[in-house]
Amino acid sequence: DVTSTSYPQVTEPPVTSEEPQVTQPPVTDPPQEEKEWIYYACDGEIYLGVTETTNGGFTGPSYVNYDNVTGSMLTFTVNVPSEGNYEMTVRFANGTETARPLNIYLNGSQENYSMDFGGTGAWTSWQENKIVLPLKNGENKIKTVAVTSNGGPNVDYIKLVKTDKEAASVNTNTVIPYEPPVSANAKQMERLDRGLIS
Repeated sequence: DVTSTSYPQVTEPPVTSEEPQVTQPPVTDPPQEEKEWIYYACDGEIYLGVTETTNGGFTGPSYVNYDNVTGSMLTFTVNVPSEGNYEMTVRFANGTETARPLNIYLNGSQENYSMDFGGTGAWTSWQENKIVLPLKNGENKIKTVAVTSNGGPNVDYIKLVKTDKEAASVNTNTVIPYEPPVSANAKQMERLDRGLIS
């Protein structure tokens, strides 16, 4: 006799052409870095002052040494992408124990802002001082004028960063600084006989 054996039927899974779905993580924009603009003092317009390399620690090609007279000045020409308040950081050195304040004038205005630059311990010791200024879109002139007969501090650079902070209060001093003619070669001078007694 022939005995028939029955086998269980095997059901094959259906064949589909669809790829399994993979859930992708959400795409997020990278954090925006804070934009800053640096302007070296030696590239500015100098009146009653010189560029020097005598005292180390500066980061630019040289730094600016204001003459020790009231009214010595340094003017920066800066460009910003939009109108608003900008925090200006001044990198400076003052090797004396006497503060050397500067008045800050913007774009030819008679209004000015005050910055005080105390002693840093040595002319090779550099520190930072900050102020918030209202700037217009595009080119701005930032004039820094020595208030006392000691002149200003030695200045390495200024740095600008857009900020939501309020602008500094306008100074009550309304003295208008002298507007000197500035030659193209004036900012390239270097006085080597000053030594360490800026």
